[in-house]
Amino acid sequence: MPHSHSDPAVTIRRLRCQLSLQRLLSQRQPLETLGPAVIRVICESLDWDAGSLWIMNASTALPEPHSYWTAEDDGLLRFVTESAGYPFQPGAGLLGRVFATRTPLWIEDVTRAPDFRRSELAREVGLRTAFAFPMLLNDRVHGLVEIYARDVREADDELLEIAEGLGTQFGQYLEHAAFEQSLQDFADRRRRLVRIAESLRATLSPVDLTQLLAEGLERLVPFTTLALYAQAGEQLAPLVIRGMEWLSTETEAWVIPADQGIAGWVMRTGQAVMVNHAESDERTRYPEGAQVTLEHLMAFPLLREGAVTGVILMNRLQDPPFSHHEFDLAESLIATASQALEQSHLIRQLRAGEARKSAILDSALDCVIVTDENGVILEFNRAAQEAFGYEPVDVIGRGLTETIIPARHARAHAEGLNRHRETGEARVLGRRVELDARRADGSEFPIEVSIQETRVGDRVLYTANLRDITERRREQEELVRSRDVAHRSLEMRNEFFARMSHEIRTPMNGVVGLTRLLLGRPLDEESRELAQHLIHSSEHLLTIVNDILDLSSVDAGRLVLHPAPYTIRDLVEESLAAVRPEAERKDIQCGALVAPEVPEVLLVDPVRLRQVLLNLMSNSVKFTDHGVVALECRCIGAPGAERRLRFDVRDSGRGMSKERREQLFSEEGSVPRDPDGPSGAGLGFQIVRRIVLAMGGGIELTSQPGRGTQVAVTLPCVEAAPHQRLRPSAGVLTTNALDGLRVLVVEDNPINQIVAQKTLEGWGAAVVLADRGSVAIAKLEQAPVDVVLMDIQLIGEDGFTVTREIRANAEPRIAAVPILAMTASVLHDARERCLEAGMNDFVMKPFDPADLLRKLTAATGRPAPSSGALGNPLLRPGDSHVMQVMRTGTTIDIAYLREVSRGNDAVLLQTLRVFLDMLPARLAHLRESATAGDADATARAAHTLRPSLKMVGLTTLESEAARLESPGLATIGQAQGQHMAERIEREGHWALLELRKLVAKLESRASGEAPGKP
Repeated sequence: MPHSHSDPAVTIRRLRCQLSLQRLLSQRQPLETLGPAVIRVICESLDWDAGSLWIMNASTALPEPHSYWTAEDDGLLRFVTESAGYPFQPGAGLLGRVFATRTPLWIEDVTRAPDFRRSELAREVGLRTAFAFPMLLNDRVHGLVEIYARDVREADDELLEIAEGLGTQFGQYLEHAAFEQSLQDFADRRRRLVRIAESLRATLSPVDLTQLLAEGLERLVPFTTLALYAQAGEQLAPLVIRGMEWLSTETEAWVIPADQGIAGWVMRTGQAVMVNHAESDERTRYPEGAQVTLEHLMAFPLLREGAVTGVILMNRLQDPPFSHHEFDLAESLIATASQALEQSHLIRQLRAGEARKSAILDSALDCVIVTDENGVILEFNRAAQEAFGYEPVDVIGRGLTETIIPARHARAHAEGLNRHRETGEARVLGRRVELDARRADGSEFPIEVSIQETRVGDRVLYTANLRDITERRREQEELVRSRDVAHRSLEMRNEFFARMSHEIRTPMNGVVGLTRLLLGRPLDEESRELAQHLIHSSEHLLTIVNDILDLSSVDAGRLVLHPAPYTIRDLVEESLAAVRPEAERKDIQCGALVAPEVPEVLLVDPVRLRQVLLNLMSNSVKFTDHGVVALECRCIGAPGAERRLRFDVRDSGRGMSKERREQLFSEEGSVPRDPDGPSGAGLGFQIVRRIVLAMGGGIELTSQPGRGTQVAVTLPCVEAAPHQRLRPSAGVLTTNALDGLRVLVVEDNPINQIVAQKTLEGWGAAVVLADRGSVAIAKLEQAPVDVVLMDIQLIGEDGFTVTREIRANAEPRIAAVPILAMTASVLHDARERCLEAGMNDFVMKPFDPADLLRKLTAATGRPAPSSGALGNPLLRPGDSHVMQVMRTGTTIDIAYLREVSRGNDAVLLQTLRVFLDMLPARLAHLRESATAGDADATARAAHTLRPSLKMVGLTTLESEAARLESPGLATIGQAQGQHMAERIEREGHWALLELRKLVAKLESRASGEAPGKP
């Protein structure tokens, strides 16, 4: 049964289709360009696979195939191209029935339709549903549109109604285009006739006369050759031969007796003649040996003072024959050149032209108004009558200003006319401008107008073509509203990602802080070096996260580089070390080579270059199941010339298709998920490409499915002096500057509590912990503290609210306590909001120890300490530690915790114990919220759980929790959400068993019972 769609998304697509077609048709493109574009817009907007356009042939009065569009599918292309070869039969088949009934028609399954002549072809290419509609105007069919789909679709009344409207719009366009073309042809022909006639009247030389005639006639009456014969004694010799240029050098061969051939006949009789198929006419016979080839010809006498002075012979060697219209046209021009009968002929032509012009103007879709130089209306066509509500008899002879121009614009219009008359300055002539116009009833509406100036003798006429653009204005206003909505959405998205940075920075705070605590303890050389590697890697990751999350920079295309001298070999070794653990897990041979010619120290941005190499090598390892991943660095270019640094990352992995490679380099940079492998590579490659381009380099990718991938990156090779080598520092500040200071840390994340507590205690401070605002205020009232470190995002109420409550406390000791904000937020107004809430200063997380210590001493009035030594070795990432949960297959990667706690089992144990204690309750809370169908509570529970899962490398479960947070339970559905939450809880408990085994092993090692590493 026919139906209509109520899906808002479908409705929006259809509205967009209509708007897109209106815009296309309003652009007045040639039909050759417009046809395929219209079919493409209909198919893509309405989600159909292919379509074809048929246009009426004026001579056969039947539609013929004109253009088509298909999705990238060989079967569809075959269908539309072979369909064009089927003879059109009115009343038969889909198109024939639409043509006969002048109404849209829908076939749900063309393979079963008895009267669909292309059923077998449709079945072969997998085509099922089709519908067609006519391009109709005033009950006249201008063309047909046929649309196809591969799936079976029920008839859709709403879509057929839309299609009928689209057909009417297209029909209007075709009729208007035909009118415009006829108007243009008429105007061009009249201008050419007048111009040629005026030139001919001023020409005396027969040769010049023939050249002018030939130039004019070439555009009006196509010919093969045109020759001017003049009598020379008893012969006719060609003075000029135009066309077939090789003949111009052999004019002697064209000399003929004056009493023979068609030229001789015209010379004797003085009559013009047209002979098609010249071999059948005795008058065209030339003597044997004359090199004159004739097929279709016209010959005209050239007269002066009544005597024949020459003959103009026009020859056409191919069909079609000359028409009587062409003969009359040529004769009139040649008669003008002969100064006989031309004046009366031109008068008849001009009168006929005026009649045709009036008919064309009255059938024009646009308003056409002609005025004189004073603005008096001379012509007012039917479209103008309908648009303005005037009868032509009422406006012709009236001033334009008092008729259609609003009163507020009348003065400016009059001044423009005067300025043009006096100075010739024209601000609107020849341009399209938008103005307001007034109807007969006084109402106003917007118009687009184009004004052309025409001079007839001493008179100046202005022809204005006007179009009502009320609908276009409405569409523009809608687009502006849509743009504003998009801008607001972009602002909300930027704010969302900025707030998300808090969640990303929170575990980063644990990594950086715990590592600095480790560096403050006595460590052997190897442990200190590894801890310093970890802190540098964390800072590197933080830099990258900051740039990705700073949407204002990304959207504006800004990427700040910080070049510095750095050893390329160190960068290559670091990148290799970072991916080696995963490569070893997959039994992939992973290696790197730096060519001897590469300088020791180059000027590069080490953070950005490391990001490029790590991304490319990580992708190679990810998409390689076995074999080799190699990184090679070398210099290209001759010594002394402009050299380039080239990095080649090769792998023997699965490779990729040409389509995937092209999508990697597209602006969108998205790559469809590989059904046989891991997803990814698209966004990462886009980031790499932007970084490489920003560094003045280039990037190339070659790959074949099943034969691996190679990515080549070239960068400027700028050498730096060896003594400038950059050695990034990382370490912990050692000082007793906070001895006796009592600090209240308000933080709801257990890991961050550990980091803050250990850092502050290392400086001699006494730490009081609170995980929410109410607890913080209670502890302030129990005992005095010297300073408060306040997290902005807390459970229940935020840090701003808690700060305002403290400042409003009746006890001065509490109200005046210094408060430092601690937050991972990157919102631009975060600092201002902290100060407005009453906080003394602002510390970003992960915090820099020196910055935190400086602000603590400043807030409490203590002297600033001198900084201790900072370790300064080259960073090398440590190995990861991966465990497999046998019951579920879930992977646990504790690389994060191992790196944080390297060399200090007590910190590792404390962190794991906190995780083991809090995870069961958070898993249960997520499941209970999803079972109850509470979307908000489920999203909050997932948001709270995700950092904990990510901390121990439970990335699979963390991804599942992310789906419950966004798009959330409302989109996923309660049943599906409950199933996901139960699976997260079940697999989480199995993972806890493995982690408890690890904790037991560490506890045994700490007590000396079972030494070893996890």
